[in-house]
Amino acid sequence: MISIEKNTKLQIDTTYNSWGVQAQYLDYATEIANENNLNTVTAAVVDTGCDTSLVNKYYSNKISSVYDVLTNSTSTITDVNGHGTHIVGTIAEATPSNVKIMPIRVSEDGDMYISDVITALNYITYYNKADVVNMSFGTYTRSDAFE
Repeated sequence: MISIEKNTKLQIDTTYNSWGVQAQYLDYATEIANENNLNTVTAAVVDTGCDTSLVNKYYSNKISSVYDVLTNSTSTITDVNGHGTHIVGTIAEATPSNVKIMPIRVSEDGDMYISDVITALNYITYYNKADVVNMSFGTYTRSDAFE
């Protein structure tokens, strides 16, 4: 099926915050998981990018790779908004050492276009880059392309 539709803008949701690793007992689960020899799992975070130097400062070896849809770069990524860095940091803190994170920037200010999100998902799928994808945004507009 081929269709044409408006390239709808999506927005991140900043009304909720992390409950915290200890509140969810994820620190205990991570400790148990780290005692086992688990296969590597890669989590892609499709968001506003990531301050990788900040994440690496506190959680070394958690970033597997990066992709910036807006600049088509696999070597550098920024996050002027901060939301993507927050999500990456939460995942880094709440997961065992076998979990690696691949931040993908599709937005600078929290608004993003469906076409950029689809580009990110196509990149992940085509190159088999991630086992799980986190997307912390939404819209009230239905999109055949996005579905």
